[in-house]
Amino acid sequence: MSGAGGGNQEMSTVHPATGPNETTLGSLAKGQKVEMGEMGLSAEFKKYKKSNYKQQAMKAFRPRARASCIACCFGTVGTAFIAVGAVLLSMSAGVTETEPVRYDNVASCSAGLKRSPCYTEQFDVDGAQTQAKALKGVPLDPLCADRTLEADDWDTAGVGGGDVTCEVKLTVKEALEPPVFLQYQLTGFLQNHRRYYGSRLDQQLRGEDYESEAAYQTAVQDKCAGAADTCLKGAVESKLGGPDGTTQLYWCNPCGLVARSFFTDQFALKNPDGTYVDMTNSSIAWDSDVEKKFISTTDPDRNKATAGEPNLYNVRLPEENALVTDPEFIVWMRTAALPEFRKLYRVIDTKLEPGEYTVVVRNNFNVEYFEGEKAIMLATTTSLGAPNSKLGVSYVIVGVLCVVSAVALALLEKFGARSHSD
Repeated sequence: MSGAGGGNQEMSTVHPATGPNETTLGSLAKGQKVEMGEMGLSAEFKKYKKSNYKQQAMKAFRPRARASCIACCFGTVGTAFIAVGAVLLSMSAGVTETEPVRYDNVASCSAGLKRSPCYTEQFDVDGAQTQAKALKGVPLDPLCADRTLEADDWDTAGVGGGDVTCEVKLTVKEALEPPVFLQYQLTGFLQNHRRYYGSRLDQQLRGEDYESEAAYQTAVQDKCAGAADTCLKGAVESKLGGPDGTTQLYWCNPCGLVARSFFTDQFALKNPDGTYVDMTNSSIAWDSDVEKKFISTTDPDRNKATAGEPNLYNVRLPEENALVTDPEFIVWMRTAALPEFRKLYRVIDTKLEPGEYTVVVRNNFNVEYFEGEKAIMLATTTSLGAPNSKLGVSYVIVGVLCVVSAVALALLEKFGARSHSD
């Protein structure tokens, strides 16, 4: 286009996506052309603008899977799942265990429970009331029964020297090779309830102290409040007097619903000839729990004013300290996911021959108020732990579905009217 002076002048069209430097170049007169380098736009930059990367035209791998390829993948995965499931089912079938024997509904066991201090202190009817004490806020006490007694002394461990024991029979139909596990089973106990499994104070269990009494009190009230928890009512009287003979107050240790509802029943196993079977609890808890999560700490006088003493606030009575480090307590503190669960009580390192064995039960744990059930059993395990036939069945079902899908895709590829990879 001719300008007013008769000369030619270049006019450039500005694209909406064009940068400000190009707009400036397009608006300059022919005689005022500026070099690209002077505008900050180098040749490398121009080359970059025209590259495949800038224009989103780079080469890419865009697979077009055919039905036969997908069928092959499904078949491979399905075969692997079926194989794993078959192995799991085979291992579960190789586990030998006795039928769980329920004992809470046995007449002699029910009578023994009524004589247990754990029952009379917490679940017996209070005076003219018709409701159990525990349901009215009387705290649960995991130390209600003396756990240091030998099995021969259990028959006088009840209130007033009453007998709290009963006996149930376990029939072993085929030899159990060691290690053999004595387990108890609870039904109807919801350890997976949100308010239950969160009611615990892990720092207290680890034996770690707090920077002040106020910090300890706040932690206890935050984590351990609950209807059946001693800590709900704050400090309670110590079982031991203070260093000057006066009564001291302290926060319960361990606190929380999980700890306070500890399973207090005890068991002893007798051979068919009446002799006791040697059992141990030294290996029933996880090593990581024993070494890092449940640590010993004790201060019998609870003298929190002594400078330089370890754990001025988070302290325990000797019997509380023994409870926290007890493998049975540690096993209980690892909460179960289902309302029916088994927990390990003892390990037997000798072979059990077929026969009828007797379990002596020290009945302390009440399941009546939540309509639960208690049972006892013997079992062996696999190299993967307890038998789990449900897991094996799940693997087989998924594997079969994959194989069926693979066959369907292969047939569709072969006999379909058109290529299904299009």
